[in-house]
Amino acid sequence: MDNFRFEEMGYLSVDLPEDILKRKWHGDFQGADRLISLWLEKDIPAGLRKKLILEREIIKRLPVEYPYRYGEAFARLREKAPDLTEEEFRRLQDQGRIDWIYVDGEERFFNRFVETLLKVTPSLSEPVERASLDEKNREKQALLDVIRQIKEHGSAECRFHIRASLRIKEESFRKGRVKVHIPVPAACGQLEDIRILTAYPEQYELAPSDSPQRAVCFREDMRENHEFWVEYSYLNRVDYVEMKPSEVRPLDPADYAEDLAEQLPHIRFTPYMRALAQELTEGLGNPLDRAKCIYDYITAHVEYSFVRSYFTIENLAEYAAVGGRGDCGIQALMFITLCRIAGVPARWQSGLYTTPFSAGCHDWAQVYIAPYGWRYVDCSFGGSAYREGDEERRRFYFGNLDPFRMVANSRFQQEFDVKKDFLRADPYDNQRGEAEYEDGGLGFGDMTWKAEILEYTS
Repeated sequence: MDNFRFEEMGYLSVDLPEDILKRKWHGDFQGADRLISLWLEKDIPAGLRKKLILEREIIKRLPVEYPYRYGEAFARLREKAPDLTEEEFRRLQDQGRIDWIYVDGEERFFNRFVETLLKVTPSLSEPVERASLDEKNREKQALLDVIRQIKEHGSAECRFHIRASLRIKEESFRKGRVKVHIPVPAACGQLEDIRILTAYPEQYELAPSDSPQRAVCFREDMRENHEFWVEYSYLNRVDYVEMKPSEVRPLDPADYAEDLAEQLPHIRFTPYMRALAQELTEGLGNPLDRAKCIYDYITAHVEYSFVRSYFTIENLAEYAAVGGRGDCGIQALMFITLCRIAGVPARWQSGLYTTPFSAGCHDWAQVYIAPYGWRYVDCSFGGSAYREGDEERRRFYFGNLDPFRMVANSRFQQEFDVKKDFLRADPYDNQRGEAEYEDGGLGFGDMTWKAEILEYTS
């Protein structure tokens, strides 16, 4: 997408002309693209023109994320659940547990639908291998141990040494000038002693420590394909706080204007979101009570689900609020949006969830409650605890956080300090990294990414 300007993302909140929308959801993406070209030839308002240009990128990406026809999808799920019937498959589809769209008028199924279904419906899965089960139990036990330590001693800290890497896939590689961004730890409430240890290539540009989406940027005239990587270390320290409504003090909204405002297209105060916020917080004058009711609702009513790329969803917060499902970032955005509508400052954090054994992408939120300051809220971890019947752990993740986090991003939908020239694979968050040539950007399907725990001490 040429001449992309990051501040134009808000135009995604503009409605599509109905003729394009009809073709899009019938899966006639070529027809939708043809109509976009016709609309762009007209004398139309600048806002609609920008929406259509962005929409053209969305319809390029959508069919790629839904590769499986019905027969293929059913067979893939039967590999994990041999006794599954077609009737049961269709019931799961109707319940929204299996994500699909039309592509050229034919049902196509989401590339991660099996992974999602087995995560939220483990009874479907055949017995997992003992090694895999042991690894999951070991990681969960480490989390439970550190939560117990935080509550017993009032704090916990640990140091991580991590190697993060990105490589262009061989089928997407070509010789030329490339720019690569890899996220690195940023100065925030819980990270200290951040060190960039080594990297390849050795020459790179490092964003300031307080950058809202911090990354190292490599530039290279590549003749042969290779991996880009960076090693870093940091100390993560968290303190335990029990917030009490009786201790809450008022604050001046003018001091937190950014964290009480809309941010289109996803932190949007729609009529539905306003009504939901009012319904959940009716009669509650204390901001801590309002935020807690919103958290309780999300953890009990929004089921964790892997979703297609954020760029292809029109309103992430309302997606979860209406559909009752979404991943960690979508749940965090729903919480942030509802809190802001309810007059409680809230903001974003994201990066990696890093146990002593592995690392993976993760998002969560923060809420400001005086006199406690910015406190952590992890709706997806709280929701997992709720579904396991662990109310104590669910309460922990409203106001507190484990130290198994690498924070790279303190704001949602922010430009890099070293700007990309083309539309990012993820314009809103940065957990894996980005890459582009001088004539165009690369999508996640063009790259591989990895984060490895090299050393952990506590």
